[in-house]
Amino acid sequence: MAKLDSDLPKIGPDPIWCRFTFQWRSSVVLVDHDAGLIEFRHCHVPRRFLATAQPSFLCSTTDIKAVHFTPRFRNSPGGLTVVTTSGKAFIAETGSSFAELREWFAEAVPTNQPDFSTDNPMMWFVYLFGALVGLFAGVFLSRNAGNTALVVVTVFGTTFGVIGSYLLVYVAGRVLKTDFAQIIGYGMIGITVVTVVSKAIGSFIAGWPMVAIVLTGAFLGVMAGVKKRSLKKHTAEIG
Repeated sequence: MAKLDSDLPKIGPDPIWCRFTFQWRSSVVLVDHDAGLIEFRHCHVPRRFLATAQPSFLCSTTDIKAVHFTPRFRNSPGGLTVVTTSGKAFIAETGSSFAELREWFAEAVPTNQPDFSTDNPMMWFVYLFGALVGLFAGVFLSRNAGNTALVVVTVFGTTFGVIGSYLLVYVAGRVLKTDFAQIIGYGMIGITVVTVVSKAIGSFIAGWPMVAIVLTGAFLGVMAGVKKRSLKKHTAEIG
């Protein structure tokens, strides 16, 4: 027997109200902190191929599996990526009451579930990592082949690198219970930062010194990712 509208859970009269505009769409997130209910309006996207934002999606705190904060970068606004059991939503930091909303999510979801690490915004860095590994592997394997074979192998290598990086994060999250997206993402950021700094303060660096710089950046980035994950887990255990 279907439930009547009056039987369904509803947001209380005094919720946290966050209204924002992202990608030309006006969206709203309502949080009933007493009942532990969250309603996403025009911002929650189901985990389906080519899915679009739902007009309304209501869930409880237990349905929130991860919350990631992305800082502002150039013309892209910062905000929260809220991962649920059935999809995810992005909440722009330009929204009203965003600071209060972020604080509430930090208390309600103190630790992220690694099973949902493929929804981490850091996955873009993971795909870049996989594409580069696949590209270099393809070039190395076809170094003595003709131009046509080189193009074919590098294209397939890049494609399989991206697919393999996704599977790596997927398996690591479910088997090892570790968010590899966070670790690899910070590693790629570390590589980028140290490379840019080395170019800015010195002359052109190539060869083994450049390899050492890249590996140093990767190591520092990975350590930062591991430390951030461990700190969040420790905070959750204390709480």
